[in-house]
Amino acid sequence: MKDRLWPAILVACALGAATTSERLRPLNDVATALTGRNPTAALEPFDKTLPEFNQLSSRFTALTAGYDLENEIDVQDEQDTPSSTDVTLRWTLTLTSPESNDQERRTAEIHVRLALRDNKWKIVAFSPIDIFDPQPRPHKR
Repeated sequence: MKDRLWPAILVACALGAATTSERLRPLNDVATALTGRNPTAALEPFDKTLPEFNQLSSRFTALTAGYDLENEIDVQDEQDTPSSTDVTLRWTLTLTSPESNDQERRTAEIHVRLALRDNKWKIVAFSPIDIFDPQPRPHKR
């Protein structure tokens, strides 16, 4: 009996890992689309009722038009329920000017909530969004 239980635990763990990957896939899709300079695709994982949706749309459009982007996302904390996931991310965004090759690196802690909407994981909360401001930041000395 004990030998039969062990494979069931392994299967449950594997299914849990797949669920986490599936839940967080929208964040990867955002980063990939921004790197690919595709603001429309970057917005697809967001629920359109998100209060910052229009502001994110403007910012993503301006960023992808003006810069080459690299994204790094590290999950700092994750809390799951059957229908939602709250995640704290450390998001690092590197903006490179195609004309001058100047780079600006930004890092922010972003709080995200993902929820099931029509059987798809959607981003329903995402803040703060300052890291995506298309205006260059003054250099600190």
